[in-house]
Amino acid sequence: MKFSAVSVLVSLGMLQLAAAKGINCDGSALCGDQKGFLDKVSDFITDNINGVDPNYHFSNGERIACAGHICAFLQKTSNGASGQEVRDAILRLKNHGCKGCGSAPFIDNDVDKGELTVNYVTSTCGDGVCNGARNPKK
Repeated sequence: MKFSAVSVLVSLGMLQLAAAKGINCDGSALCGDQKGFLDKVSDFITDNINGVDPNYHFSNGERIACAGHICAFLQKTSNGASGQEVRDAILRLKNHGCKGCGSAPFIDNDVDKGELTVNYVTSTCGDGVCNGARNPKK
């Protein structure tokens, strides 16, 4: 009987490890009233004239773009991400159906290996693309 109980617990633990969290629309409870802000943030990031420079390199925690208190930033990446990777990730979030907040992983659909996060923050850079990341075409 002990062997069976231990086997079940080990199996459950392995299932948890195998079920890495992928792209999602999760975020702060304060995102609930911010529906539509992902569209604004993604527009700031992807717009060809005023958007994020595709060659700019972002670090973890660096604000990329904000709309109100909803900001896009990186988490858990090993070496950050380029502006182009950020553009691609924000489009994946929109295509996934996220409206307010969410996270898009960069590797193996696993947010623990690095992600672009759009979430409610207390400290913003104002509405638009944050300093340092502006597209040089402007």
